[in-house]
Amino acid sequence: MMDIITLIMACSIFQDYSITNAMIQIGSKNNNLMVTPADGNPTIFPTENQAVSFIKDQLQQDNAVDIGATQLPSRWLKTYQVTPTDVIRPCKNVVIATQIITQMWEQCGHLVSDPSSASQVQACALSMFKTGDPKAGLNYANQVMQYAASHPFQKLAAPAMARWEKNAKVPKLPTVTLSKSNSKPPVAIKTNPPAQDNSVTMSNTDTVPVLPANN
Repeated sequence: MMDIITLIMACSIFQDYSITNAMIQIGSKNNNLMVTPADGNPTIFPTENQAVSFIKDQLQQDNAVDIGATQLPSRWLKTYQVTPTDVIRPCKNVVIATQIITQMWEQCGHLVSDPSSASQVQACALSMFKTGDPKAGLNYANQVMQYAASHPFQKLAAPAMARWEKNAKVPKLPTVTLSKSNSKPPVAIKTNPPAQDNSVTMSNTDTVPVLPANN
């Protein structure tokens, strides 16, 4: 299973990785097999198959559930044509969740009182993701935004990037040394004076005629 930094960088399509990370931490606390019924407590299942079986059972009873890493609401499954098996997997879960908030961001630009306010648009997009309504999920939106502000992704990723750079093995390029017998002196370029016979001198014996320019 991917670590959370790799998961976010590989799977999030939303431009602000801090928001993606906050959605995971506020939603599931990085428990990819968490499923939460709308009217119950969250359960962390030991296997994907058990989680999927529970989700399908709940959906057959018309019960909404929040699924996986970002606690993706099941209302989006039909809209994005994905299955419980798809979204219980961390990467697909993050892809769909961040696709939703990206698209909701565009819609919210027409819904908030001040479209130039990034915080209003962001809050609206997160509320839409969680509840399908631009205002009903503002409490959730504020939690995500506050977590993102206090836990910037760059700070989270910095130690991992430093470890990667330290442990990365950069292959050495082979070096070639010329021996005295194989080395050649630099080639001198000799400039001949302009020829008077309208030709370019290549050597003492070979000439290439210069064609007159077309007027």
